[in-house]
Amino acid sequence: RVGIATRAWARTHGAFLVRFIHGHMMAMDWILNSGNKSEALALIKTSMGRSEEQAEEDYRKLIDPRGGLADKAALNPAGLKTVLDLRLKTGLMKPPAPPLDKYYDGSFYQKAAARVAASSAD
Repeated sequence: RVGIATRAWARTHGAFLVRFIHGHMMAMDWILNSGNKSEALALIKTSMGRSEEQAEEDYRKLIDPRGGLADKAALNPAGLKTVLDLRLKTGLMKPPAPPLDKYYDGSFYQKAAARVAASSAD
């Protein structure tokens, strides 16, 4: 559930990246909308070959706020900080911890969120 791109690739393909994130956000919104549950279950069953019970369980896991899909497909900066702190604590990274923006550029997400907002206003 994490998308990764190098800064060089993101700069070169920025418009594509924004469209990808926009589509991902719209898909997350659709899945998390309880009004789409029946159709989502049907898709899980047909595209993944799951039984009714398996599809229900998969769907429950997807919408669980503790470990399922992130609302608006957003990265949790606190989660990223926790990963960096754990890497320091376990010796996988030398102190001091780099700033979060070394690993995350939110500008592409912000542009995609603006597109979602604009498409919702239509």
